[in-house]
Amino acid sequence: MAKEFECIGIEVDIKYKEQMEKYSNGAELVFGFFPAITKHWKSNQFSNIIGLDVFEHIEDSTGFLQECNRLMVKGGHLILQSPIILEDGQMDDKMFNALEHIWIYGIEDLKELIKENGFEVLKVDRYQVGHEQIVAKKI
Repeated sequence: MAKEFECIGIEVDIKYKEQMEKYSNGAELVFGFFPAITKHWKSNQFSNIIGLDVFEHIEDSTGFLQECNRLMVKGGHLILQSPIILEDGQMDDKMFNALEHIWIYGIEDLKELIKENGFEVLKVDRYQVGHEQIVAKKI
């Protein structure tokens, strides 16, 4: 039995609209800056929020996490993929490009930030160096 779900994608740059619509598989696409673009959305409506390669570009990390928390149901999952310095210290030097990445978090600092904003870290993993993933649950 197939499960039905709704998906909303957020992209900053409208120039990608046509390309994204080709692959959106019916998902709603919204263009603008998160979290400003979602401030009028109702609270507690999403079971999952996934941010791939965005967290390192966000000036206000706390504001980002607070808005994720507001939008999510209790027990919902937040999945972030970002350059994160794990315990092994591995990181690709190109990730430290200050023109592109505002933050490169160490894992302990990021865990604390996530915890301070109402989440429990469930898993930390690495897809490849510079594309580490953290999964957290809204508590």
